[in-house]
Amino acid sequence: MSDSQSASALPAATTMTKVVLLGAASLTIMSGAAISTALPSIEAAFPGNQLLTRLLLTLPALFILFCAPVAGIVADRWGRKPLLLGGLCLFVLAGTSGMYLGDFSLLLAGRALLGVAVAGVITSANTLVADYFTGAERQRFMGFQGATMSLGGVCFLVGGGLLAQWSWRANFAIYLLALPLIPLAWRHLAETRGIAGGGPDHADTTPMPLWKVVRVFAFAAYTMGVFYLIPTQMPFFLKELAGASPAMTGICIAASTLAAGVSSSQFGRFGKGMSHARRLAFASGMMGLGMAGLWWAAGIPSVLVSMAVFGSGMGWLMPANTFRLAELSPPRLRGRLMGILSSSLFLGQFVSPLFSQPLIARWGYGAAYGAAGLTLLASCAALMVLDRMGRRV
Repeated sequence: MSDSQSASALPAATTMTKVVLLGAASLTIMSGAAISTALPSIEAAFPGNQLLTRLLLTLPALFILFCAPVAGIVADRWGRKPLLLGGLCLFVLAGTSGMYLGDFSLLLAGRALLGVAVAGVITSANTLVADYFTGAERQRFMGFQGATMSLGGVCFLVGGGLLAQWSWRANFAIYLLALPLIPLAWRHLAETRGIAGGGPDHADTTPMPLWKVVRVFAFAAYTMGVFYLIPTQMPFFLKELAGASPAMTGICIAASTLAAGVSSSQFGRFGKGMSHARRLAFASGMMGLGMAGLWWAAGIPSVLVSMAVFGSGMGWLMPANTFRLAELSPPRLRGRLMGILSSSLFLGQFVSPLFSQPLIARWGYGAAYGAAGLTLLASCAALMVLDRMGRRV
């Protein structure tokens, strides 16, 4: 079954359907980073737990890593809509657990459950988008989806930073933003499994280009690992550089997510007709320039500029990877493959501090950002060479 045939069998995506899908997207990538501005305060409240405090930020990624492929199987076998609804409910419950849990081990448990919730939300939302839309409309909507992720990041980071000024526990209240989506998703989403070719008994036998799919996963993990140097290390970098408050830290990180939102919103317009390699080269090049700028940053203004440049590249990365995977994935395997993409993204998030912390301890924050920038610029150059050679990635 072709994408166009499967999409035509679905009810048209109404305005409220699009609102729910975009709202779900806004909760995902930056949801774990929402408490980043409160990390120094949490570390002070639980002394002697420096590494474990950072795991509060990255532990959700570990559970997404293992749970997202399972979520993909659930989406293909039992439906996208039930998975999304269950994920949203757990997101609210687990996300707000830091408001009232007093033991550090319980805080870690709450963050683990948040990872399970995000795995369900991001996998079901991406699969629903790929089911509902095809062709240029899909590319355009995925650009807006990326922009909404960035807008969600701004809300989570700035809102979290403002709440952290009051109390580190108040920071966890930001997860209540997901609550209104539960009744909206129940009312306005149609189940697409089977209709879009996702049922286990569907006759669709479209082949899957395995190595192209694997390359999407690998590049997503690599770039997300580099990206996560921002929320995990920026609060400490800015405190060392300029004695920045949690609110100022939130503003600096939000500068990248705001720029990413603007960039993502133009993905459907300027990315149309470009090869996947060129899209990734643009994303890598801008991210690399932004990271290199942090290496030489002398104060908050230069950090803000670097973050804006970095974000303009990051804004293309998510829609480029998701759009490419939607192109490559047969409908019967779409939930599974979107789940593995989610897993790849959060694998990068989880390993990021494990690689960066030793570098920072030896050479400092600036050098770690500079090294990350150089690897991204090298990736940009390699992708441009491959594109010139006519190699598809």
